[in-house]
Amino acid sequence: MDEVFAFGDFLLDERELLLRRGGVTVPLPPKPFAVLALLVRRPERLVRRNELLRLAWPDTTVSDATLSQTIWRIRTALTVDGDLHDPIQTVARVGYRFVAPVRRLQRDEPSPD
Repeated sequence: MDEVFAFGDFLLDERELLLRRGGVTVPLPPKPFAVLALLVRRPERLVRRNELLRLAWPDTTVSDATLSQTIWRIRTALTVDGDLHDPIQTVARVGYRFVAPVRRLQRDEPSPD
């Protein structure tokens, strides 16, 4: 987990645990950041709820409500000036899919910021 991803106006840096938009850091707590990173790493792929729970909360039992709240926090972070940039598609009672085009950037590659 040491990659940089670009989608829309956003840049997600796994090593630095940063989500940025236009060079400005977007606050995102650790678990929502981890779930967003899991989804971004699998663009266009349905990631099932149980897989997200297992990967984001290993060795911990959490409810589906916790995952729903985490997705809500991600969506809130991706809201810009009241305009939701929602690249996360919900597949009811099954999981989530990251639907925005994603680019993996090299560490030395200039960001779209």
